[in-house]
Amino acid sequence: MYTAIEMRKRYIVYLRALLSLSLLLIGLYNYAFVLDQPVLTGAYFFILVLSNFVFMALPAVKYRGIRLHYFVFMMDMAFIIAGAYIFTSLDIQLIMAIFLTIFIAALSRSTGFSLLIALVVNAVYLYITVAAGGEGPGLMNDKILLNIPFIFIIALHSSYLAEKGEEENREKINLDKINILLTKKATGKSREMSALIDFTENIFDSLTFAFIIFDTGGRVKIFNEKAEQLTGINKKRAEEAPINSLSALGGIRDVIMDVKFKKNEVKGRKASGGVKKREFIIDAGIIKGKSGNETGIFCIINEEGGNER
Repeated sequence: MYTAIEMRKRYIVYLRALLSLSLLLIGLYNYAFVLDQPVLTGAYFFILVLSNFVFMALPAVKYRGIRLHYFVFMMDMAFIIAGAYIFTSLDIQLIMAIFLTIFIAALSRSTGFSLLIALVVNAVYLYITVAAGGEGPGLMNDKILLNIPFIFIIALHSSYLAEKGEEENREKINLDKINILLTKKATGKSREMSALIDFTENIFDSLTFAFIIFDTGGRVKIFNEKAEQLTGINKKRAEEAPINSLSALGGIRDVIMDVKFKKNEVKGRKASGGVKKREFIIDAGIIKGKSGNETGIFCIINEEGGNER
């Protein structure tokens, strides 16, 4: 089963093979000119065939998007115009038909209409050419008929290009809509998270006892206002600071380290600490997650002789 990118590569490779075959057949039909100009025609066909092998060798990922197809389209236009000029005496009517094909294909934006577009443009081309008398007396003039396959190939190329361009434009519009929606959701979630953090912080700050939480690495995650009052350590300085840097905690830090390394819960232990070396009653223990793994350490501090919790 081929992916969308692999199918795109196959389409371009097959289309170029069809173009090359048409040009080779025209060259065989005009073998007299080929024999008369072997260097010019030999170089032309060598470059044409080589380009097919190059695009066949390219990995499918290179066919992502339509930039490569734009390049292939412009290159094949050059091959068609050069081949038509060399072998079939390019005329102004064919140029008009080529641009009319591109214009209609761009409007249709559907590969399914490429055959109909080619038939209509070929009919217009034949009518204009014969009416203008530019290629002889009849519709079966060989130079007119040899130009007809080019119209079909250009219709396929340009229709496919327009269709894929429209698909990518729709995808871009859909992605923009999704990005706007996700941005709105992310903004809403961010506001909700900010409100939740503020609410949680207000709860901790409303406690009548000092409350500190450390993560497993010993870094302060929560330091409420009561802890700031009792210890004299600035709340903003304390938050996210490692416990080793908060020397003002004094004996409180020793209790925390004891809990951390001995994994013992502490209740009612006396310790002195803070900027003013006050006496405190400390409760501390391990915080565990639902799976029983250690997630941090909590510490509750009351001033000795103060209000009990």
